[in-house]
Amino acid sequence: VKLDKQNWLGFGSVLVQPFNARSVDLSVPGSEISASLTTSLGINLNQAVSELNRYPYGCVEQVSSKARGLFAYSDVRGLTQQTSDRIQLAIEKLLAKQKSSIHAPPAMAAEGWRDRLKLLLDYPDKPSVQAFQRDTIEPAMRSFAGELAERGVSACVVINDDGLSVRLEVSHGEEVDFIYEVCARHHRLPDASIGVTDHAAQREGFFRAEVHLAEGGQDYDVMGWTQEQVIVDILSQYEDHLHFLHTMR
Repeated sequence: VKLDKQNWLGFGSVLVQPFNARSVDLSVPGSEISASLTTSLGINLNQAVSELNRYPYGCVEQVSSKARGLFAYSDVRGLTQQTSDRIQLAIEKLLAKQKSSIHAPPAMAAEGWRDRLKLLLDYPDKPSVQAFQRDTIEPAMRSFAGELAERGVSACVVINDDGLSVRLEVSHGEEVDFIYEVCARHHRLPDASIGVTDHAAQREGFFRAEVHLAEGGQDYDVMGWTQEQVIVDILSQYEDHLHFLHTMR
């Protein structure tokens, strides 16, 4: 028998297997069997929401899944202040994910705009990004890891053999570790009218130094940033990670 049901989890179905009694002889006089159907949710709501809250990452899919569970929980159990706070946090995280672009933290409020414009219209090759990883990203990560070590926090920097990836790993014991990785990614060149020089146009594409966290790529490029700017970005992401751990405790 196949049962279909529409609920807050979406449209689902369950296959009810035929009853097969191996330890009970139904042919014995007086034996009987009964079955009942109910319209209530066929899940343990407390357990389901608890599992959703244990999702380890902060990607859009997991944040939205947790929020849907909290909405359903509040509909059934009532909206408490704690549940309201968790829903608000999820909404803020989803809105933050909708930011169209992320740029390097400026050294001063209005200075260096020419450098930022140059970075936007620059299309570096693979050796340039590898040199940037070696001369800027790796020292920035080691400085941050060293500062954590002085405060008793275990951290290490891992360098890919081809120099296209540098990763900072911060251990948090049984909780979710913090990962900040800068990966060199190849992309096709844009239209020739968008600042592509004749020299760059001779190549098949260009490379970006893209930030990746434990939950995946963050869709922004740090190529050309200074060590100080990279450290500030690592700190901002680490701050968000610590806040995430706090809300999951």
